[in-house]
Amino acid sequence: MINIAICDDDIKAIKEIENILSEYATLINIKILIHFFLNGKDLISFLENNYIDLLYLDIQMKNLTGIEVGKKIRQELYNDEIQIVYISAIKDYAMDLFQVRPNNFLIKPFSKEEVEETLSTAIRLINDKEKTFTFNIKGTEIKKRISEIIYFESMRHKMKVVTKDKDFEFYSSIFDVYYELADYGFALCHASYIVNIEHIAEYNKDKIKMSNGCFIKISRSKRNEFMEQIAKFDMNRG
Repeated sequence: MINIAICDDDIKAIKEIENILSEYATLINIKILIHFFLNGKDLISFLENNYIDLLYLDIQMKNLTGIEVGKKIRQELYNDEIQIVYISAIKDYAMDLFQVRPNNFLIKPFSKEEVEETLSTAIRLINDKEKTFTFNIKGTEIKKRISEIIYFESMRHKMKVVTKDKDFEFYSSIFDVYYELADYGFALCHASYIVNIEHIAEYNKDKIKMSNGCFIKISRSKRNEFMEQIAKFDMNRG
């Protein structure tokens, strides 16, 4: 079951997206549940106690814009997992959307195929998150979903993995860990750190703020490579 929300102050746009998604879900044999919101305030209230996989969010809403809603989701609800697809009649919002990190963008009027592609992308990303990373501590094998891993830190001959609920230390090298996870949205930002791009809350050329509030330095030697990895990740998921 994929939980979907559509937030738009235009009920016709909501119905159009709902119909396309419902027909496509039937065609590819997946179950979806769609929730509707006519304003950002009601959506935020719902998200405080409910989980959504995929959100279609109009930008030009009155009172609370889609960009403001997106920032609240990321920065106040600390929700980095919800996939956001922005809807707009205006193309140029790149800088405004920088901190929200949307998964996709639909320009009105959008086609049936464009909406279907956003759902296909969401399904692929949800499936990717089910991948697990396995490590060994004193003979005990531990598996963690990669979606729960925030970052890795190299500590001489050990690695520390920081997850949503607990930290672990195990014997490995930073390169072995990176090469296993590089195709799943992890990036090298420093000789001692691997970060999960999905858990990046903010970043600039010098440092990263992760979803747990920790700050990690971007080394000069890794800066260009890190920015390329971010761009590649955004391109692949969008």
